[in-house]
Amino acid sequence: MVAAQSMENPVYYVQYAHARIASVIRNADERGFDPGEVEAADLSLLTHPAELALLTAMASLPLVVAEAAELRATQRLARYFFFIDWSFNVFYTECRILAPASGDADAPGAEVAEDPALGRARYHLAVAAKQVLANALGLLRVSAPERM
Repeated sequence: MVAAQSMENPVYYVQYAHARIASVIRNADERGFDPGEVEAADLSLLTHPAELALLTAMASLPLVVAEAAELRATQRLARYFFFIDWSFNVFYTECRILAPASGDADAPGAEVAEDPALGRARYHLAVAAKQVLANALGLLRVSAPERM
């Protein structure tokens, strides 16, 4: 299942999602964004429906794994992995970690979208989503690439 490197391969799709999130995080880091420690982040600022949906989706990993194992239904894992990716896509589309600087999305020194504290919370949410996908890929004994 891991041999085909196309979006029709569910494992490759999840690997690509992981690499994409890694790219988002790397872009923020390269632009000089300082997220601080997760313990210092005010995660209570994550109130947007897309943020809450992603948090809820990520929190269900242990339950999904337990149910899939109990029922021997690996397709539940595949659906869950796609759901995490979809939830992250909605989050990333609707909730910016960084705003473009001077109209240039690639310019260094961009300001945090709306509020610096919210940007830090969103950054850590992206890191958590990346970790959930890495854990999911680990269950399948497949690598979680940083770049593709």
